[in-house]
Amino acid sequence: MTLLLFFALAGYLLASKINQSAVVGEILLGLIVGPSVLGLITYTEFVQAIAGLGAVILMFVIGFEFEIEDLTNVKYGIIGIIGIIVPWIGGYFASLAFGFSHESALFIGTALTATSIAITANVLKEMCILDTEFAKAIIGTAVIDDILSLLALSITADVASGSFSIEGLAFIVIKQVGFLILIALIGLFVISKMIVKMDRSSIAKRYPPEFVFIFAVMIAFLFAAMSEFIGISAIIGGAFIAGVSFNGINLIHSRDIAEGAEYLYIIFASVFFVSLGGYLSI
Repeated sequence: MTLLLFFALAGYLLASKINQSAVVGEILLGLIVGPSVLGLITYTEFVQAIAGLGAVILMFVIGFEFEIEDLTNVKYGIIGIIGIIVPWIGGYFASLAFGFSHESALFIGTALTATSIAITANVLKEMCILDTEFAKAIIGTAVIDDILSLLALSITADVASGSFSIEGLAFIVIKQVGFLILIALIGLFVISKMIVKMDRSSIAKRYPPEFVFIFAVMIAFLFAAMSEFIGISAIIGGAFIAGVSFNGINLIHSRDIAEGAEYLYIIFASVFFVSLGGYLSI
């Protein structure tokens, strides 16, 4: 952790020298200190776990900048669908042109549909433009893109194994979309009201900085774990939706949840981006 945070700080210094986002500096440092260059950091299960926490907390924090309406915009859905179809088909035919097999070409095309929403969101946040219309369009589209890319991966795997069916595809779509709608409704109309009631309780008055915040973060990780179980990315289906659901909660005795999550984000997201560079170097 000492080395990871040291290189995170060094990433900030490097980014300032080359006039780039801190994320760029952290990833570049991660590449340099990773296994393929200097080998100063070994990406053990512990480091992977900390990096995973960083990704979840990052998207939890980003979620506080958005409303549910930002994710249901039809325009974002259309852009997201195009963002899946074009690289999927283009990657497939380009791979065939380079001599790859039908199955390999399918998987290469599918890999090209994936987005790096965590990096994009962090750069927009660093630029202090998350609340702008175009930033909401970028993140909203990227969320839809990531969900559809997982669906594309399921289709590709079924086609490659010869088990693809319309019924199976319909089941996956209903399961994933239904789950996202369900946790969003639970977050908005159940958990948010629980947090407000909890804030008015005597125990929250006694422990104002901790009690409500711990509960909110617990729910974010619960949503993330449930998302992974369903087959959706934890940072999209769980943490991000939790942040969106808790946005705008009016707390009287407790401190702002987003403010507390920001401090977690500063440490764990930095580790995530440094380790991301290391993973790219493996």
